Amino acid sequence: MNFYLCHGSVDMRKGIVSLSELVRRTMNASPENGDVFIFLGKDRRNLKILRHESNGYVLYWKKLDRERFLLPVFNTDTDRYEISWDKLVVLLQGTVRKELLV
Repeated sequence: MNFYLCHGSVDMRKGIVSLSELVRRTMNASPENGDVFIFLGKDRRNLKILRHESNGYVLYWKKLDRERFLLPVFNTDTDRYEISWDKLVVLLQGTVRKELLV
């Protein structure tokens, strides 16, 4: 299982269908392959994680009360960046630092 961050901010009103299409269209990936796709909202207080399991999709949404999620550094050539499980855990903790070096 790989973890990919979507480049740019995402409208947090998007659900499973819209986020799956975003993965196909902008990340050139298949959301059904079991990988994990991570999306940040414009204000970086909202984060969504999309994954397809054997019997359907899972959508996780975390909204921080005060802090902001770290701003990941992306590979602009691929519009996605693969991160490790450890870096994902740090990202989910939320903090006021400006960037997460992955």
